[in-house]
Parts: sequence; structure tokens; C-alpha cells
Amino acid sequence: MEPLINFAEYYKTISDEELLKIVYNPEAYQAIAVAAAREELNSRQLSEEQLASANQAAQSRAAKKQEQTQDLDRKIKQNTRLLLDTIDPQQASDTSPEKMIRLIVIILGVMWLWNTIQVAPRTIDGLDYPSPSLRRINMRSLVIMGIAPVALFFFWLKTKPGWVLLTFLLVYHLLGSILTLPYYFQESVYFNKNSRFLPNLMFTAAMTIFWAGVLYSVCRPGIRKLTTVSPATMWITLAVAAVISLLLP
Repeated sequence: MEPLINFAEYYKTISDEELLKIVYNPEAYQAIAVAAAREELNSRQLSEEQLASANQAAQSRAAKKQEQTQDLDRKIKQNTRLLLDTIDPQQASDTSPEKMIRLIVIILGVMWLWNTIQVAPRTIDGLDYPSPSLRRINMRSLVIMGIAPVALFFFWLKTKPGWVLLTFLLVYHLLGSILTLPYYFQESVYFNKNSRFLPNLMFTAAMTIFWAGVLYSVCRPGIRKLTTVSPATMWITLAVAAVISLLLP
């Protein structure tokens, strides 16, 4: 009988609506819990009007919860359908701005996830390097990794801040790739063809083309219209992003 006494004491503190919810859904609760709820309802000696009011409130809350569940289910199905449509090769001819935004977010999102799993641990270890310059480089890389998901999320929502943040990241990566290329054609104490700090030349060249292509796509009128970015805002963002990227230590 001890569990029933515990239920009885607890049920004295809850509302009529919550008690009715237990009584009307006995399959979702233990038998002793349902019995204790019935006993508590009887002890409150509610009038017909009070019972009807509590019952209506319980039904209203249940209907609202069901509506929220259905709405969440619709959103999941809609986003899943959008994802499948985006990567469907049969719809490769569809280059609408909406699809380009989804495609950019998916590709860059996968790249960010890979970097987070594979590169971030080494970058964090690099914060302990004795060289101050290398520590600054690794700290800067971690900051960029932290900004990326925020930029992608708001760009997916087609907001101007999302476009600005993403454009800054694209300019930063593009300039980084371009400025790395000269090191392949000169002898350097710190960077040479066998340096572990320098990726393969073909990879760097490919990434330079990739970042330039994504930046070009983001700056096209269709995507800028969806994100309410004017030509003036675009050029200011590109210029500021380039200056900041070049001035970063």
C-alpha cells in the first residue's frame, strides 16, 4: 500500500485537469496511480461545472499537444523532402536560388562537420605550440569553425546576417587559399613541398576554385534577393571581409 499512499500525497498537489488526464488515460499510467487519482477526485467533491471545466481544459491541452506533434512531423517530412530534392541527380537542371542555398548549406555543412571531427582536435592541441604565431593561427581557425554553423543556419533561413557571415567566411577561405599558392614555388624555412603545414598543391588549387565558385554563387542576384542583400551591401561586405582577412594575425 505504500506506493498508493505516495501517489495520494502527490496528487493532492496537482490540478483537477491533471487528475482527469490520468483518469481518462488509464493505459498510460500504473493501476495504483489511476486508483489514487480517482480517489483524489472523489475527495475534492467537484461540481458538474467544475468537472466540465477541468475536462475541457484537459482536452484543449491534449489537442494543442497533438497539433504541435503533427506540426513537428510535417516540418520533419518537409525538410526531409527538401533535402532529397536537393541531392536528387534527376533534378540537377533545377538551379533556383532556393535550391542553391540548400545545396550550399549541405555541402559546407558536411565540410564543417568533417573539420570538426578530424581537424578540430589537432587544432586544439596546436594551442599548446611554443610558437606564438602558430598558437594564433590555431586560435583563429577555432574561431572560424565556431562562426561557420551560425552562418550556415542563418543563411539557410535566408537572412541578411546569414549572408554577410557566410560571405565573410568564403572571402577568408578564398584569400587563404590564394595566399598559400606562392609558397609552392619558393623555398622557405617553414614551408616547403614536404612541409606538414602545407597541403598538396592540387588540393589547394582545387579549393581555391571551389571557394571562388561558392562565393560567386552566393553573390548572384537570385540569392541576394532572397536574403535582401543590395549590391551596395554586397560590395561593402566583400571589401570589409577582404581587409579583415588580410589583417588577421
